[in-house]
Amino acid sequence: MSASSSFRDRIRQADMETVKAGIRRANRFAAYSSGLPRLINRFRARRSRDVLFIWVPKAAGTSIYNWLHAEIGMLKLKEPFAVRGGFPGRGPVTFGHMDVSLLIERGLVKETFVDHALCFALVRNPFSRAVSLYKYLHERRRVTGDLTDFLEVVAQGVEAVGLYNSVGLSQANPQCRWLFRRSGHLFPHKIWKVEELEQRIPEIRACIGVEHAPAFLNKSSGRVPELSGRDIDLIRSIYEEDFERLGYSVDPKDCVVA
Repeated sequence: MSASSSFRDRIRQADMETVKAGIRRANRFAAYSSGLPRLINRFRARRSRDVLFIWVPKAAGTSIYNWLHAEIGMLKLKEPFAVRGGFPGRGPVTFGHMDVSLLIERGLVKETFVDHALCFALVRNPFSRAVSLYKYLHERRRVTGDLTDFLEVVAQGVEAVGLYNSVGLSQANPQCRWLFRRSGHLFPHKIWKVEELEQRIPEIRACIGVEHAPAFLNKSSGRVPELSGRDIDLIRSIYEEDFERLGYSVDPKDCVVA
């Protein structure tokens, strides 16, 4: 197969994936527009505790969501129309990587729910999170080049957190962009660090009221992969507020892989 035909095949495959994604989104929109999911979810949540998981990208969110979905039926609503047509205003829920402040401003979520729910988040050392995010995006061909190239692009500015799960490089925002309200106050009542997750599971179970421990307990150990001096400087600069507000060391030697 020639290089040109291989390239055309990749383009066709990418186009087909885009079409399939569009069809899936249209089907979700139609389902949520009916209002039926909200009625079903209201029934399911009638005896459930109000819980809001603030899902910071690349901070063990998928594992936590899968655990809580299985244990307490947590909803995942990561599009505005899904919130409008599927959120009953109570029960356990995550809005994916959307901006909770904007959801409140647009009237999709009541501020009283956020205030009264057990609102929690997980955060991760900015060094290991940056490396993990680069690998995640590179494997999906959403970025090219090496880690330094990626960080240089992020340092120039990325799309803001908004009413979408992700757009462009919005997932590369500092973690604090998901955690703080417009007023500067925190959304989460509880913030746990991914690096301490195994030790914190009993506390998390007690706070949320979960009977069973998760099967994914983090067993990894070691250090963040070798970073160049430029990589270190870029990560320190891009995620300065995360280092300061979340209490992480700016020395990568202190970063345990998680």
